[in-house]
Amino acid sequence: MRFIADAPADAPVTPGDLAAHLSVSTAAITSVIRRLQERGQIVVAPHPADARSKVLRPSLRDINSPVDDLTRRVEAIGEEFTPEQTAVITRFLRRLTEEIDDLP
Repeated sequence: MRFIADAPADAPVTPGDLAAHLSVSTAAITSVIRRLQERGQIVVAPHPADARSKVLRPSLRDINSPVDDLTRRVEAIGEEFTPEQTAVITRFLRRLTEEIDDLP
């Protein structure tokens, strides 16, 4: 969310930008975007300069609301691990995503 929220108004984030930022495939990011949109945290709009693309913007609800319960729980779990452990978990999840993306 921070990556989307911090994007300048004249250069909003696209799904491809978000996938690259998170080092995952565009296929993997599709479900993430769908969930964020369903939860009302982002708005997906047509790209102003490229009709084939979309842009992602934070919703007003997300900007003005306190952190939701799920976010608090995820952050609490994350605090249980050292930075080194988090790096290993991150590497595992990225590799897992790569393997799933390679499935026929």
